[in-house]
Amino acid sequence: MSTSPNRKTATMGESLLSVAVRILPGLLIATAALQAQPFHRQDGSLLPAGWAVAISGLALSLVAVAWRTRWQRFIAMLALAIFGQACALQLINAPPFGIYQRFFPLRDLLAPSRLPFLFGLVLQTVIVIWSTRELWPSLRRWLPGLLTIRQLITLGWLTLASAVLLSRDLNHYALEIIFTLWIYAVSALNLAAVVAAVPNTIFQRWQEIPDGLDRRLPLLAAAWTTAICALIAWFAFEGVPHISDSVSYFIQAKYFSTGHLYLPAPPDDASFNVSHLFNDGTKWFAYGFPGWPAVLTIGVLAGVPWLMNPMLAGIVIILAHSLVSRLHDRRTAHAVVLLLTVSPWFLFTSSSLMGHTVSLVWTLAAALAVEKERRSGRGLWGAAAGVFLGALFLTRPIEGVLVGGAIGLWALRSTGKRIKLRAVAGLVAASILVGGLDFVYNHALTGDAFYPPHMKWADEKAYGPGIDRLGFGLDVGNVGWPHLDAFPGHGLRDVIANTHMNAYAANFELFGWGFGSFIFVFLVLILGELRREDWLFTAIAISIIGGQTVYWFSGGPDFGARYWFQALIPFVFFTVRGVSLLQTRLRNLGAPDGVLWRVAMFPVVASLVALLNVVPWRSVGKYHRYRGISADVGRIAKAYRFGNDSLVFVSSRTPDDYDSAALFNPPTLQSPGTIYALDAGPVHRKIVLRYFPGRRVWFLSGAPEQDGRLRVVAGPLLPKDVEAMP
Repeated sequence: MSTSPNRKTATMGESLLSVAVRILPGLLIATAALQAQPFHRQDGSLLPAGWAVAISGLALSLVAVAWRTRWQRFIAMLALAIFGQACALQLINAPPFGIYQRFFPLRDLLAPSRLPFLFGLVLQTVIVIWSTRELWPSLRRWLPGLLTIRQLITLGWLTLASAVLLSRDLNHYALEIIFTLWIYAVSALNLAAVVAAVPNTIFQRWQEIPDGLDRRLPLLAAAWTTAICALIAWFAFEGVPHISDSVSYFIQAKYFSTGHLYLPAPPDDASFNVSHLFNDGTKWFAYGFPGWPAVLTIGVLAGVPWLMNPMLAGIVIILAHSLVSRLHDRRTAHAVVLLLTVSPWFLFTSSSLMGHTVSLVWTLAAALAVEKERRSGRGLWGAAAGVFLGALFLTRPIEGVLVGGAIGLWALRSTGKRIKLRAVAGLVAASILVGGLDFVYNHALTGDAFYPPHMKWADEKAYGPGIDRLGFGLDVGNVGWPHLDAFPGHGLRDVIANTHMNAYAANFELFGWGFGSFIFVFLVLILGELRREDWLFTAIAISIIGGQTVYWFSGGPDFGARYWFQALIPFVFFTVRGVSLLQTRLRNLGAPDGVLWRVAMFPVVASLVALLNVVPWRSVGKYHRYRGISADVGRIAKAYRFGNDSLVFVSSRTPDDYDSAALFNPPTLQSPGTIYALDAGPVHRKIVLRYFPGRRVWFLSGAPEQDGRLRVVAGPLLPKDVEAMP
């Protein structure tokens, strides 16, 4: 008996209405979180807790959509994983300045604002334990054949060592261990339940990647990465640098864009005291190396400096895919770049105005050129590799030496086709020629080719003679940062502490997985499955992790373990290798194809959950007005129409207040534009007023009781009225 069209239409309408009714509660929860005042700051920006509630509401709606379908269990467990990580992140203290994140102390965890999220984790735990009870027999069946007891203990120790940051407060440290083990275990089991619930027909349908997608995947991944980084750069970072290093790079790029290697000394040093700029009395220059600012100059001239790193991130994707596909295969290359596109470490670093992304471009380009030279034997690609390594030295000299050494040894490896002597000579000559420009730059600024600007800045302005240098000894480092450099001098215990801090940061930031990001990398190490074709990535990782130990500072928590950023591609590659290794071992144990596919899907689902949670959590939390720097001054200038005839004095509570304003100075103080000066007192004001005569004068100040944003507190005033001020 057939059903009439009217009956079908009525049934479809009832079904859609039923779905709409089911998803409504979740949508209302999400909407309320995004709109309700308690989930917003004074400036109207969303608080991290607001996103946690919003994404939980959306996850609830997702469950409603899949209700009574074959996807019901998969979606329900996926929604639970999203909800659980959202709750877990709210228990972490990640302040908007250079402090490593940690779980809140117990008294803060039990505060009314966090107690609901703690209960949420308990709820997740109960549901996960109940839902995964049928998975335990399979786990007991396969685990003994995968890892020995010793290997399992080693894996647990490595995971815990990179998951919990050491602390002088032993009670807090013990609490963090307990919380970490709890959250890691529940998260991993939850995600296992997600992949276990995927219908088998999905795996059968995706046995092979369609040809069109196979060809376009690198470009699609690059476009996605550029777009996501551009959104973060504009909305989270407001298109401006946020730490003193990148403020310096940005100002350096601005005066490079006018053809200056340095600026004339300012009329009054106290009134133009930018933290990472140095005034030697005749020359005024940024402390950093010239490589990244030279590239950033392109963005300055185009009017979109904030877009440079997102575009470079897309180039990283293309280069990484090309290199891995040549050294291994396209499937591995696909996996590497797909994981890169969701890595919080990669995305946030490439959304900032730091120079790490362009350094990664130089490294990948150099390695790719060496590989092309190995295949072509023409000699030109060897010279190109030298150019890229020289550019890396101009950008970050220590990485130029470490990575250059690793790539050089790889180029001369005994296995495979060696590159010819003329290509090696071309590589060395080109790297010396390009990298040697750094010594020319040093001489132009400091008068000594072997005395770079950053050393002069550190010796004479920041720390004191000889403190900020490579090497070991009691007189190295120890600049009053007990939370980042706990021990005096630089010795073995500092090396261990710095390595631990970087491992801790990278373990979270690499993928943001709720059970740690290094699990598959550790599997490769424990099982000793490194291959000859892995030599390049192994050498780069070892050179960076080992070589950086000669410097007293770990790099801090800004944008992840940034001194280890060159090891990003090796970490991602060995994650893919770890997944493949696990599949191989399970296949040898007789596991069916469905199990092998689910192993591959595990990091995919984990990355999806982290992308929905960690990236927004970072954007609205830690990186909101990071380190107190913002684009407030640009908005004020537009609203008050400062123009070329304005002189603005900034009352600075911290160095970051004036850094925020100095960003908007013209490329040189002689160029047209509004001049922003630090309000250093009446004497200094008069010097500045006489140097910039006839301008309208304004005063900016931050009000801590009104969210700390800079505001106009006086102006426009006449110069004579300002000179009369006390």
